[in-house]
Amino acid sequence: MSSHLPSLIERISWLKEQWHLYGEAPCSAEALIAPALRLYEDQVLMERPSEFGVLLTLFLCEVLQQVHRREEVATLVARALAWAELDISRREKVALLSWQCRMHSFFQRQEEALTSLAQLSELTRNENDPLLLAQHRRVLAMSLFAQREYRRSIELYRETIELYRRSGDVCGWIGLFTLIAQLHRRLGERDEMLAAYVDCVAGAVTQRRWVEASNASTGIAEEYAERGEHALAELALKDARDLAGRAGTLPVWMELELCATEAVLCALKEDKAGAVALMRKAIESGKALGWRDMSQRLRQIVPWLLDLGQVEEAVTALERAHGLELEAAHEVGRKHMATQLRLLEVDHAKAEQARSVAHSTELAARNQALERANATLEELGGVGRNIAGILNANAIFSALDTHVHALLDVTAFVIYQLEEDGRTLKMVFGVEGGQAVPPHITRLDSPISKAALCARERREVIADLSQGHEVMVPGTLANLSVMFSPLVVGERLLGVMTIQSSKAKAYAEREVAIFRTLCAYGAIALANAQAQAQLVQAEKMASLGQLVANVAHEINTPIGAVKSSGANIADGLKEALAELPKLGRLLSRDDEQHFIALVSKAYMPSGPFSSREERAARRDLSGQLQAAGLENSERKARLLMQLRAQDGWQEHLPLFRHPDYEIIQSSAERLAAIINNTGNINLAVERVSKMVLALKGFAKAEQADEWEHVDVRQALDTVLTVYQQHVKQGLELVLECEDLGPLHCVREDMSQLWTHLIHNALQAMEYKGRLSIGIHSRRHAGRREAVLSVGDSGHGIPDEIRPRIFDAFFTTRRAGEGSGLGLYLIKKMVDKHQGRIEVQTSEGVGTTIAVHLPLN
Repeated sequence: MSSHLPSLIERISWLKEQWHLYGEAPCSAEALIAPALRLYEDQVLMERPSEFGVLLTLFLCEVLQQVHRREEVATLVARALAWAELDISRREKVALLSWQCRMHSFFQRQEEALTSLAQLSELTRNENDPLLLAQHRRVLAMSLFAQREYRRSIELYRETIELYRRSGDVCGWIGLFTLIAQLHRRLGERDEMLAAYVDCVAGAVTQRRWVEASNASTGIAEEYAERGEHALAELALKDARDLAGRAGTLPVWMELELCATEAVLCALKEDKAGAVALMRKAIESGKALGWRDMSQRLRQIVPWLLDLGQVEEAVTALERAHGLELEAAHEVGRKHMATQLRLLEVDHAKAEQARSVAHSTELAARNQALERANATLEELGGVGRNIAGILNANAIFSALDTHVHALLDVTAFVIYQLEEDGRTLKMVFGVEGGQAVPPHITRLDSPISKAALCARERREVIADLSQGHEVMVPGTLANLSVMFSPLVVGERLLGVMTIQSSKAKAYAEREVAIFRTLCAYGAIALANAQAQAQLVQAEKMASLGQLVANVAHEINTPIGAVKSSGANIADGLKEALAELPKLGRLLSRDDEQHFIALVSKAYMPSGPFSSREERAARRDLSGQLQAAGLENSERKARLLMQLRAQDGWQEHLPLFRHPDYEIIQSSAERLAAIINNTGNINLAVERVSKMVLALKGFAKAEQADEWEHVDVRQALDTVLTVYQQHVKQGLELVLECEDLGPLHCVREDMSQLWTHLIHNALQAMEYKGRLSIGIHSRRHAGRREAVLSVGDSGHGIPDEIRPRIFDAFFTTRRAGEGSGLGLYLIKKMVDKHQGRIEVQTSEGVGTTIAVHLPLN
């Protein structure tokens, strides 16, 4: 541009040149923005509104949209439309309204978007210009997208593309193929989605729109990755990188998409650590941009973190995703209700101007409607907070049932869950008129099921039926009004929720908005319940791993003893058989009786000698033998200790003084070794038998969740058997147990309670110190209680974290040492048994956790 004030002809010529540059190289949008904005600010805004100002505004909208600067687009369009006195062509007016509607839809201002759409529809009525029709169809498709009319939206987007092609326009519509792909994904049509991405790449390359081509290629790569087709996924990602390289300067959002796609492929190659690092990089960079895929990407990272054993990080990612989705769901519901509030306020203002009695009556009614709408909005917020805190699927179903009946007219309420095969819906909750609905399964390809239609097309299905015309849920009554809504989180379909009423036309716009919000809250809560179940399972697997390690150690030791003792017996027996005939010829009848009596003492139980005590006893015995005039007293003392004959050794003096004593001693040693090794085998078998019995106790506990009478001490002994490796090594175990008799409880819960309490205590004192376990009874509030306590001599619990110790996933352990679910699960078990928990702790001294359970 020259320094003098350019004429209108020069400006239009310059603008045509900019459009040409943009058409030839769309990736140059960033470079074209600055001079255009400078002209707009320095000259257009300083002059009276003009047609050139509108033309420049439309150019700026296109290039700013290309680099995702949508807030500026919205500002420019609003300013241009405010030039009311300007006489511009219908084509320019349509273009401005189209941009305005697109921005309203993007920022989820649905009421404003519909207003702009209505104006646009009026302008393009009976229109034949393909470009104007394309702009109208485009915003209409966006509106249907927002209303979850995905199938119709796809049809309109394809019609839009064809109209753009007929008009000769080459700017800004090739990306519609990506929107079509996303819609097919929401409908579960993966092949159609892939075809749309391929169309986008082909068209974008032809138009040299490298960013759109690269973006579509990342979609292809992720789809192939999900299908497990590694080679094709890698090839698509390579194409995406190559296409991005042609763009020169790449928009930040596109860099994020490439990074996220690389993360998905890393996970596919089992490089979970690399996948996590890449996705974290994309997520952290995307925070500042308000990345719309943030919650979806956060959920993607959760299973990778679990595979790496990073349970706490997985929980944090899940909580962040949950927060973003809950905020979005609440915002959608708030906007729906806010729209109604604004409409009511307008009516309220009109009613206030009326003077007649009829209008006054209407005013009172509208005031009541306004109050009800406000109350509904507040109640929905409370519902979201209530459901979001529930992590059990059945409890979520019950909560939704309560809220649905409180807010809407409902005869039947049913929830379907999508089965793992992705082809069937299973009814997991159903109530009609207070009675349970018989369970049933519906195939997704069913041509008559409204639930299947809702799931296939991932959109709401609302219908008014004549009495007896159709039974929408097998096993329920025919209803006059039905509404089905998909339970969707991100792009994942969880199931379908339906309400039905015996009243005709029971579900209008207000009811649809409320039910849509409840479904959004329910979907998020169910997704988090599923994720929490995965984490609890991971905790159980971790406990199982520890159990297996303990059992392996406990069984390996006695098995090794059996193997070693068996070998010793075989060797000893071989040598004894060679010596005994000779010994029989050397001994008199009296000496033979002395020999049998000496060897038989080896069958007597051994005393509780430690190694130090045994050495001291052997030295004392050796001195006694030496005082009796016996030679080689040390060896004779060792034999007597081995045969457990150290008491009353004097009766065997004839053998010690026998001229062939060497053969007598050798044979006695062989036989003593055989007897001792046999005892070792019996002891090892007893230990293995006890361990097997303990494992059978655990297996029985895992088989059923039934209330029965359980011996609390026996359950404790079973757990201690599993942990005896730790109890023997550096621990002082103190047991104080009363005989309480059987306790009515769930056996699995009792086993898990002792397991978590003991494991927590062992970790708290790093497996060294004093472990105190008690079983007592006492009276509290007029009832008799069993008090089960476990105390440790660890560091105690600091004051600042005591209120949080029973929170799910809270842990002070190092990564990989605990998920923070132990005490949380104990709290759930105790609550189920209508008990209570007391915690006594002192820093530097230790902690005792006492569980009080009713005995009656």
